[in-house]
Amino acid sequence: MRIKHFTTDEKFINGAMSTFELAFPSQNRLYLLKSPANPKTRYVHQKYITQEIVKNSQVLDFYKRIAKNADWVIIHGMNDVWAEFILKNKNIKILYVIWGAEIYGNRYLYAKNILGEKTKNLFEKNSKFSLKDFLKMKFNSFRYGKSKSKEEVQLLNKQAIQKIENIAILYKEEIEVFFKNEILIKPINYLKFGYYPFEYFMDQVDSKVKLGNNILIGNSSSYSNNHLEVFEHLKTFDLEDKKLIVPLSYGDPILSKQLVSKGQNLLKDNFYPILDFMPLSDYTKLMQTCNVVIMNHYRQQAVGNIISAVYLGAKVFLNKENSAYLYLKALGCHIYEITEDLNSHNDLLGLTNIEINHNRYLLQNDINQSKLVKNLKTFLN
Repeated sequence: MRIKHFTTDEKFINGAMSTFELAFPSQNRLYLLKSPANPKTRYVHQKYITQEIVKNSQVLDFYKRIAKNADWVIIHGMNDVWAEFILKNKNIKILYVIWGAEIYGNRYLYAKNILGEKTKNLFEKNSKFSLKDFLKMKFNSFRYGKSKSKEEVQLLNKQAIQKIENIAILYKEEIEVFFKNEILIKPINYLKFGYYPFEYFMDQVDSKVKLGNNILIGNSSSYSNNHLEVFEHLKTFDLEDKKLIVPLSYGDPILSKQLVSKGQNLLKDNFYPILDFMPLSDYTKLMQTCNVVIMNHYRQQAVGNIISAVYLGAKVFLNKENSAYLYLKALGCHIYEITEDLNSHNDLLGLTNIEINHNRYLLQNDINQSKLVKNLKTFLN
């Protein structure tokens, strides 16, 4: 089996490659696309990388040549290069692993609002014309060549996503959202696949460690976390000595600075932002100081973080618009909704041992490594 992976530098790719290697040992090749500025690769382990490709005017032809002798091409996420490859490909079998941002951030695919009122106001304020950004765009265009506009990329992505026939994602509830909102318009072949199987979490942590009493809020410095609404909601609670840990090292640096200012103003000494990237082992230890996790995404996002938190034993609060909430609720997990279930400091009490073990049992049965590996073998063979 000759499997070619097309991806960019994202931290969760390592988990995917680990599972693919278990299913098809030494049969995977990964081609990592980099921006014209050729930044240093930060997240994907070198042991998985076959070749790093810097984006230029010939990059599509390069990927076409790579794919010629492939049995399968696995496309992780979506961008204009992958989209053009899909639209111009006729013979290669392609499996598209959905990330989420490429769909929910595309106004031609998803028109519903994914931001709370306060976050939306901040987003609109930050999106106003900036001379600095305009000059930067012009400089990059001169240095690296003209690139497609945001609108052109989004339209390309829409066409490609609606053409694709094979889609991988962790749970079917998300696929149902796509069909309901006409993001997908033709029948597809669905593969249940996640970047992190249950055993991946088990290997990272000591499940016997008793969780601390801190609170984790969000997973990155992105507007779709809707941090401001959570900050406003929690400022009236009796938080005692709890740390409100807010990871902001990944994402928009301008938003990160604004959230630090807002968090310090609203939550005072309880506010504890994470501004530097942390290795997964350190991040997991940080998560183990939290027995409550609040993820206020209106759409599928941070699924790995959410499942990690559930496995670790945290009481997890999600927005009911998030398909991850629907998935975990349907699975039978003890999972909570922000608006309905988070009303006072008493709701910040952690889960019982019985509830924690119940959640772990359900996750272990649904996303264990052997099941994901078997799914891959059955689907790709």
